[in-house]
Amino acid sequence: MKIKILIFFILLTIPTNNLFGEEFNEHFDLESGNSGDYYLGENDSIITIYEYANWWGTYCNLFWYNIFPEVKEKYIDTGITKFIFRDLVWDWRDELGEAVECAGDQGKYYEYGNYLYYNPTSSTNALKQYAFNLNLNTTQFNNCLDSSKYNYEVEHDNQHSVPSATPSFVIQYKDIAKPIYTDLSIQKIGPYSKDFSYMDSQIKDFLNEQNIIIALDNLYINSNTTLYRHTYKLKDAGNDGVIIINSSNVIFDCNGSTITGDGSGYGIYIENKNNVTIKNCVVENYSYGIYLFNSSNNVLINNTFGSNSRAGVYLIADSNFNNISGNEILNNNNGVYFTNAGDCGFFEGNSNNTLTCNEISNNIIGIYSQNSKSTINSNIVCNNTNFDFNSPDWLTSSGDNNTCGNVSGWNDNGIENSCTFRCNSTKCDYDGDYYVNPMCGGTDCDDTNSSINSIAEETYYNGVDDDCNLSTNDCDQDGDGFNATFNVSLGVCNGNDCNDSNSDIRPGATEFCNKIDDNCNDIVDDNPVCLCDLNRDGMIIRDYNDLMTAYKCFLGVQKNCEPDYLNWSAVQNEYDCFTGNL
Repeated sequence: MKIKILIFFILLTIPTNNLFGEEFNEHFDLESGNSGDYYLGENDSIITIYEYANWWGTYCNLFWYNIFPEVKEKYIDTGITKFIFRDLVWDWRDELGEAVECAGDQGKYYEYGNYLYYNPTSSTNALKQYAFNLNLNTTQFNNCLDSSKYNYEVEHDNQHSVPSATPSFVIQYKDIAKPIYTDLSIQKIGPYSKDFSYMDSQIKDFLNEQNIIIALDNLYINSNTTLYRHTYKLKDAGNDGVIIINSSNVIFDCNGSTITGDGSGYGIYIENKNNVTIKNCVVENYSYGIYLFNSSNNVLINNTFGSNSRAGVYLIADSNFNNISGNEILNNNNGVYFTNAGDCGFFEGNSNNTLTCNEISNNIIGIYSQNSKSTINSNIVCNNTNFDFNSPDWLTSSGDNNTCGNVSGWNDNGIENSCTFRCNSTKCDYDGDYYVNPMCGGTDCDDTNSSINSIAEETYYNGVDDDCNLSTNDCDQDGDGFNATFNVSLGVCNGNDCNDSNSDIRPGATEFCNKIDDNCNDIVDDNPVCLCDLNRDGMIIRDYNDLMTAYKCFLGVQKNCEPDYLNWSAVQNEYDCFTGNL
């Protein structure tokens, strides 16, 4: 393997006191050197910058004043760079290095060194006073300094330092699979320069040589770009986007990287750009995770947008035909927000966007739609505080096979209430009849049978509530309050209504002379008055036609007579009725 070396010298001027009084989030790494190193930044940073310097020297001081604050803000605080100071001294300045090491025993290596840069001294008493000023345990500090506890440590750094001038720097690249450190060559920065841009360019050039693309604030994407996989801590300083998509027809692949902000600004910003793919990103803790303005035919796939104070995914104005698929959208104010609103009113667009196979959970509102027409399929939209789905008017938005709970006006296609599935894994329309079972707030009393639902026609006498209406008696088709006699042997109805298709025929009904068992007592026309009306024409008293028919039938003059006309007792009753004797 060919070893690349990049070491550069810096000569500086005018101090600006950018870090005066700053507290440092510093760490100790025993494995980074033979005796361990104090470092700033994250242990898993992409690169490591070693500074070889001392705590007293014009150029060392000026680097710390003028350039280090920008290195810290752009590369160390963002998680890109780990920074390690190595002593490079030749004379009495050994004691300054030892004092800083003694402060490191109490967790203030860089804080003490920073104080020393802003208050240069060669006095041992002053060094001890500084420990007091920084609230160190002065007894412990003084014993450490007086005993020259770290003389070997400082001399060890000095003996193993490659550069011969201060300050000098070594940039090392750590392989993503296994940390591999390589020495890099020295280049001079100077003379008397205080410009951060040169050092910045050296870092960027080195990263480019290793084919490493890192995320920085105001990173403009003009071509297909894949980030080095890392966790980036990036503030949107200009409130104009950390990642700014600057061209259409590009792919931006975060490669699993996390980009996290300070609660404000835009993680990814897209304006007036089309056919852009954003994938494999974790964008969190901004106002907007991703913001699309007047941008269409874009794809957001396999991303996570979380803990953003306004929205995880925000589509505004004339943004159409965007595909949002396979993302996790969690813990935002609004998970996904569609609106055609703009600074100057409403746009005609924001339609035909597709939201498919996303998890949209634990937001305040899961999906919000304002004057937007979207297709929303197969999403899990659960445990959102106020609403899983919310809109003043869904317009022609539609969807299928979603999982949700608390909705405002949303129904999956054909579903009478809410989504096809509920968040407790209950399928709400198992039988596919578009009517939801009661566990999902619907009216389908048997979600395993598509012929049973709230608009089905009741099939009587089958022991099934076909129309899911408890007020419908399966055994009382005519609604007269008496159950039918059908299927008595099966115990289905077991009633005594002898004709359940006619509510006038039932137990206790008035018996008419109509050759029908009106009162269901198994006797036809058992009303006494029926004895005087053989022909059942309703004429009971002095019915001459009835009497003559009775005689003709009895005498055999008239054929095909009813049985009662052939019954002498019935004929006699008819005669008595005619004469008024009955």
